[in-house]
Amino acid sequence: MAEPCSLEKSAFSLKLIREAATESFCQLLGSLNLGDVELFVEARLLSLFHYFANVGGDDLHSLCVRDIHSLMLPSAHPMPRSTVVYMIRPRTAHVHLVAQHLQQLPAGTSAVLFHTGSWNALCTDVLVRAGVDKQVVVHAYKLGFIPLDNDILTLAHDTALRDCYIHGNKTCLTELGHALHVLQQTAGDIPTVHYKGELSKAVWKALSEFNATTPPPATRLKKLCIDHMILLDRKLDYIAPLSTPLTHEALLAELLGLQDGVVTVGAAPSADGDAATSAAPSSTVGEQVTWALNGDDPVFQDIRDKHIQAIGPYLHSTSAVFAEERKHMERLLHAESTTVKQLDELGASMNQHMVRRSISPMRVRHPFRQDKVAMLSKHIALAELVQATTKSKSFKNLWQLEKAILERQPHLGDIEALVWQLTPAYTVLRMLCLHSLANQGLPKASYMQLKTQCLHLYGYEYLHVFESLEAMGLLTTGSTAAAPPTTTPTNPLVAWDLTGHFDCDPCNPDDASFVAGGYCPLLIKLVQAALSRDGWTPLTARLNMLPGPSAVLAAASKPKRTKRVLVVVVGGISPLEISALRFLGKKLKVSFIVASDAILSGKAFMGQALEPMGNGLQ
Repeated sequence: MAEPCSLEKSAFSLKLIREAATESFCQLLGSLNLGDVELFVEARLLSLFHYFANVGGDDLHSLCVRDIHSLMLPSAHPMPRSTVVYMIRPRTAHVHLVAQHLQQLPAGTSAVLFHTGSWNALCTDVLVRAGVDKQVVVHAYKLGFIPLDNDILTLAHDTALRDCYIHGNKTCLTELGHALHVLQQTAGDIPTVHYKGELSKAVWKALSEFNATTPPPATRLKKLCIDHMILLDRKLDYIAPLSTPLTHEALLAELLGLQDGVVTVGAAPSADGDAATSAAPSSTVGEQVTWALNGDDPVFQDIRDKHIQAIGPYLHSTSAVFAEERKHMERLLHAESTTVKQLDELGASMNQHMVRRSISPMRVRHPFRQDKVAMLSKHIALAELVQATTKSKSFKNLWQLEKAILERQPHLGDIEALVWQLTPAYTVLRMLCLHSLANQGLPKASYMQLKTQCLHLYGYEYLHVFESLEAMGLLTTGSTAAAPPTTTPTNPLVAWDLTGHFDCDPCNPDDASFVAGGYCPLLIKLVQAALSRDGWTPLTARLNMLPGPSAVLAAASKPKRTKRVLVVVVGGISPLEISALRFLGKKLKVSFIVASDAILSGKAFMGQALEPMGNGLQ
C-alpha cells in the first residue's frame, strides 16, 4: 500500500486536520466500550482511511478492532461475539448497503453505524423500510475534508455533478457545507468570502446554518488561519476539465490514472528496474507496481506543475548532476589520499542525496531513507510512459483540433470524421462538448445529425449519455455559427480573454495558460480578480455572463494583507487547475489551499455522464 502524504511541509498545517479526525475516531470508538470490533468501511472511504485516520496496528489493537473490511456484497462475515461497526458517508446508496449487509447477519445482530457529514431523513427512511432501524445505533463521526496533499483537501465524492444535475439529489452540497464547518471549527472564522454560482450559494447557506448552531471559535489558530475563501461552481468553467492538460501531474492523472496521490503502472517500463522499484514503498500485484506521488517526494514536488516540454531537460540535468556527484563520492572513498576533513564533507554530501520520510504507523514506527537517484529513476520511467502518448501523431492531431475549437473555428465536420473513424466515444463526446461550450451552443440540425450518427455507431445506450450531458449543461443547442466579434463580447471565452495565449514559453511561463497550451482556466481569472484591490466590483458585467448568483461577504475587521486563501470548487476540480493555482500563488506570493468534492481528471469528469445503464436482459 502506498503511503499518504505526511503533510509535514504544508503551509496550512493540514496535519492538524488529520490529527483532529484521528482523535475524533479514537474517542468515539473508545467511548462506546463495544468489546471486539469488526469495522466495515464504505469502499471509497476505505481507500482513504489512512489519509484521515493516522492509526497503526497498536492503536487499532488498543481500540479492540480485530479487522477492517470493505463494505460490499457479498462481504466478509464478522467473527462470533464481535460487534459490527459500519463507517459510511450519509448517502442512501451506502445506507442500503448497510441494511443489506445486516440482513445477511444472524437475526437480532446489533450494530453501530458511524456516519460522516450530516445525517438526513432519507437515510433513516432506508433503515426503517429495510426493517433494521432497531438493530442499528447511529453515531456522528466528525470527519470533514480529507487531506490528500500539502495543499489539497477532498471529500472523495466523485459524482457530485451527476447527483445534482442528473439525479436531482443535492445532499452532497450539505455535506460540503458540513466539511467547511468542521474545517472552521479547527481553523476559526474566515473574514472574507466570495461565491459565484447556484451550487456555491447553496453550500454557503448550509455552512451558515451549521455555524449558526455551532459558531466557529473566536480565536483563530495561527498555523491554520485562512484569510479568504472563494466558492465557485464547476459549471462556471466546464472547458478546463475537458481540455487536454500539458502539466506533468495532470497528464499522469489523465493517461496513467493517478488518483489520491497514487499511480499504478506496469513494472516492466521502468528505466532502471531495480532502482525504480525500490525507490518508494510499493506493493506489487502481478506485473503492477504502485507508487506514491505527493509533496513528500522532492523530485515530484519540483516537476508536478511543469509543462511536459520542461520535464525532459529538468530530469536530464538533475540526473547528470547526481551521476557526477556520485562518481566524485566513489573516487574519494577509494582514494588513499582522502583526508578526515574530506570524509566529513563526503558524509554531508551523501546526506543531500537522501530524503527522510515517515512511514504510516500501520506499517513501521521509524523513518527510513530513500536514495534520490533511485527516486529520479522512477520519475524518468513515468515521464517516458507519458511521452509515449504525448509524442504520438494522434495525440498531437487531437490537441490541434481542440485548440482550433477553443478559437471558435467551425469544426463540426472534423468531429463527424472522428465518428466515422470509430474514434473512442469519450474522445468524440469531449470534442463535441468543447465545441458546444466554446460557441455557446450547437446548431440544432448539425447536433441532431451528429447525435444520430453516434447512436448508430456506438449504440443506442448512448442516448442516455447525451441526455446526461444536456442535463449537466455540457451540450446545448440553439446557437448558430460563431458570431463575429463586437465591441461588447458576449462569449465568456472572449470577454474573459481565456484563449489565444500561444506565445507563452512553456519552460519559463509568465501566464497560467501554459497548463493547457494557450487556454487560461476561468478559475484563475476569478480568483485573481477576487484578490485584487477592487475585487469583483469592476467585473459585474462579465460576472453576469456566467450562470448563477454572486456575492461578496466581508467581516468588519479583516487582515491587512491576504496571505492564505481557501479555494473551494463545488463539483470537482481538475489537476490542471490546481497547477495553475500554484503558479498564481507564486506570482502573487499567496498560499492557496484547494478544497473540493473530488479531484477529477478529464476522463473522471466525463465519466459522470457515462453512467452505465442496465438493459434488463441479464
